[in-house]
Amino acid sequence: MNFWEKFRPKYLFSCVETISLDWLREKKYEYIFLDVDNTITGWNEETVSSSVGEWLELLLKNEFKIILISNSGNRRLSKIATRFGIKYISWAAKPSVRPFEKALQLLGCGDKNKVLVIGDQLFTDIWGGNKMGLNTALVTPRYQKEFFYTKIIRKIERKVLKILQISKKDVSSNC
Repeated sequence: MNFWEKFRPKYLFSCVETISLDWLREKKYEYIFLDVDNTITGWNEETVSSSVGEWLELLLKNEFKIILISNSGNRRLSKIATRFGIKYISWAAKPSVRPFEKALQLLGCGDKNKVLVIGDQLFTDIWGGNKMGLNTALVTPRYQKEFFYTKIIRKIERKVLKILQISKKDVSSNC
C-alpha cells in the first residue's frame, strides 16, 4: 500500500446533510461514527444547525445507531449528545484506534462493514477509521473558524489531498 493511501477516504461529501438515508441503506450502513467540530457544528460550538438536527433526527427515527467521537472535551459533547439521546466519546485522541474500538463496543456492533465514520479531517477521522478497517467519509469543513493547530494541519492536509488527487471539484457543494 502506498504510504498516502491510509489517508484516503472511501467517500467524499460536501456536508453530512448530503448523505442521504437511501444512500446509507443502499450501502447497508447501520452505525454512524460522527466527528463534531466542523463536521456537525462550528469549532467549539454547543449546538448544531437546524439542517444537521433534522438529518440526525431522520437517521435516529430510522434506527441508525449514532455515536459522537471527538478529540474535544466532555461538556460540549454532552450537550449535543443529550439533545439527540446518543452516546459520545470525548477526548478521543483520534487517530488512535481506541475510540473506534470503544464505539464498536458501546453500540454493540460486531460487523465493521456496517459502520460509516464521518469527519472533516484526514489525519484524525479518516486515518483513525481507516486504521480500524472502517468505511470513511470526508466532509468539507463547515466553517473557516478553527483551533489554531487545526489551521496548521489543514495546510498539510491540502498537500495530501493533492497527492491523493482529490480536489474540491470531487465534492458537490450542496450545503
